[in-house]
Amino acid sequence: MNQTSFVFNLNRSIGRLSPFLQEKDFNPLPWRGQGEVIVRISNFSFSLDWLIYLCLAFVLFVQIWGIFRVKLLTKLRFRVRLALNFLFWIVLLLFVIQPQWRFSSNTNRVLLMSENIPSATIRQVKDSLKITESFSIKGFSQRISEDPAFVENLGNIYLLGQDIDPEVLSQLSKKNLTFLPYFKQNELQNLTWKSIVRNGDLQEITGKIAVSEKKMLKIKYADQILDSVGLQKGLNNFKLNFTTFSTGRIAVELFLGNEPLQKINFFSRKNEVISVQFILGNPDFESKTLAEWLGKNGNHVEITTTVAKNAQSQTSINKLKVFKADIIITDPSNASNALVKRAFADGKSILFLGFTNPEQELKIINQSLGSQWFTKKIANEESIKINENLTALPYHFVEKLNQKVLPDYPVAIQRNFGKIGVSLLNETFPLKLSGDSVTYNKIWSSVFQQLNPTFRDNFEVAAPIYQDIKVNISLNNRSILAKKLSVSSDTIQVESSAINAFSSETAFIFRKTGWQLLQDSLEIYVEENTTNLSRTKQIASFAAANAKFNQSDTATSSQKFPSKIPDWIWFLLLTLCLTALWIEPKL
Repeated sequence: MNQTSFVFNLNRSIGRLSPFLQEKDFNPLPWRGQGEVIVRISNFSFSLDWLIYLCLAFVLFVQIWGIFRVKLLTKLRFRVRLALNFLFWIVLLLFVIQPQWRFSSNTNRVLLMSENIPSATIRQVKDSLKITESFSIKGFSQRISEDPAFVENLGNIYLLGQDIDPEVLSQLSKKNLTFLPYFKQNELQNLTWKSIVRNGDLQEITGKIAVSEKKMLKIKYADQILDSVGLQKGLNNFKLNFTTFSTGRIAVELFLGNEPLQKINFFSRKNEVISVQFILGNPDFESKTLAEWLGKNGNHVEITTTVAKNAQSQTSINKLKVFKADIIITDPSNASNALVKRAFADGKSILFLGFTNPEQELKIINQSLGSQWFTKKIANEESIKINENLTALPYHFVEKLNQKVLPDYPVAIQRNFGKIGVSLLNETFPLKLSGDSVTYNKIWSSVFQQLNPTFRDNFEVAAPIYQDIKVNISLNNRSILAKKLSVSSDTIQVESSAINAFSSETAFIFRKTGWQLLQDSLEIYVEENTTNLSRTKQIASFAAANAKFNQSDTATSSQKFPSKIPDWIWFLLLTLCLTALWIEPKL
């Protein structure tokens, strides 16, 4: 505090003691300088001020007259009673006047905080950011009402917490804003999943949460646990996934221990059929089990087996008159096979299984297809254990820019002319034999999700989607160059990509909640905008958009703020004075 100036705010006394006044009779002006009374009052309110002060003078007269009427008082009791009455009158007069003072403070950095933020969190933020001045939402709004130029003289503003009124945000539209969301323990801080998936694909749920102790996070459908992950005390990033098990509207729920956290609503559309060709020298139980699994999911499968030199046998599942493979599954020895090389040159996907010596076998694949596969040995054992019925070769993939490794399994995909997948897993059919179909489906669904060709009419919409918050919709239509998109009851324009003519995107704000129709056959679920997650997204979007238009530093060196005595102190002072006046005659 560098400087203070003391003033009397007569308007506040009128506001407290005459709530019946109309706005036209009560018109305060902002502060214009030091030592300046911050009021402009009409003739009516001016007369009312004098009436209030005449009433106070009458109260003082009655107090003194009452004291002098009592003749049997000692000098000490007389002085005490006179002092107590005068003290009460002085407190009452100051309460009516509402004295204020102004002080200078550094406003280069200002903290604007929501209600109910713990004081320890506020101190930590102020100390780490070296902020000297902070305001609650209520206090900030009051400052603006007292001084409309208050916001203009602020520098960088830090928003702590999500309970910030839209009216306050609108007044900060020209300022440099930094949003600092606040979450309690065991409360979701971030959450993402896919609004639309295909049946049989993996639905992936990612997020962030801070927990007070070790807990289990589970995703459940009815009473069935689809996936789970253990959380450590403190902040955790988590990822859960499961294979989509039906078509249409699907609702699952996220649980922290036994407490429900969030409902996950998404739409599963019918998957497109693919054609898979197995090219094998000697089919084994692993390839036969995988072929049967693909066939049961409605896909077309053809198994080509070399039985002798220049002699092959073929077995089909869901046979087509004209078979044209989308994906070829083979072993490393067939990397130089003419069918494999031709399919890869045509942009098809190739999946290699059945490795025994990855370092040497990947060199053959690299030479034949021009790929860049490299591995490192991580153990001396013949295999490493992934779970009770699943093992893999003791190698891991060397990172490459065009390479993606599945998060839970030693399977990777590289993109070149086509996609090349390499699996270092040993036999997976024991999972089926042991009854663990969930894990088996999860492994191969995640693999084929990466290898599948680009389907027609793909939609990408990140969830959760909130009411009144803009959402981006991406689509890929290889059959029709879409220019318009039907969303809910509206038709909106889409903007084609400059890179890919078949890809488009648009943005839309849903005004209604619940299931909303998309392109006649699909649906999107819209959440209510009432949670901390939705408010976080809304304020973060506002701050990001605001940053595009406010690049310069608008900070000032200092600003003067008016301050006053809190209401609770006035209540305490008046109560103490009245109590003393009541007790004194009884002593």
